[in-house]
Amino acid sequence: MRTRPFVHVLAASTLAALVPALAPATASAAGNPLEPYLGQKPAWHRCAGDTPASYQCATIKVPLDYSRPDGKKTDVAISRMKTSTAAERRGVLLLNPGGPGGPGIGMPLSLATELPKSVTEKYDLIGFDPRGLAGVPPSPAV
Repeated sequence: MRTRPFVHVLAASTLAALVPALAPATASAAGNPLEPYLGQKPAWHRCAGDTPASYQCATIKVPLDYSRPDGKKTDVAISRMKTSTAAERRGVLLLNPGGPGGPGIGMPLSLATELPKSVTEKYDLIGFDPRGLAGVPPSPAV
């Protein structure tokens, strides 16, 4: 009777396959040293100058050195152009100015007129000034 050993092997294999799926996650959010940065709610306000009300600015805190998130912190300037159709909003598009040394805080304002309406009606455009620009501390040397 070869059925019994096969059934035992099948049961053991199934159990072995399910154990990782049923085990609690080892890297929980509570153990993440970057957790304090992840839930930030930027204090959005209208950007300076003659800009539309939908163009907003804020700052967020980031670690100066991500390998030491409990160490020194710095502010990063961010901006957003809110979608023109809030009811159809799908999310955000993060705009990267590239580099080196290109500012990105004004990108949402300039690209809002360049992108198709199918994009601006569904996504907030997010810009930022990378570290190393005037007023933004550089990344630490590695």
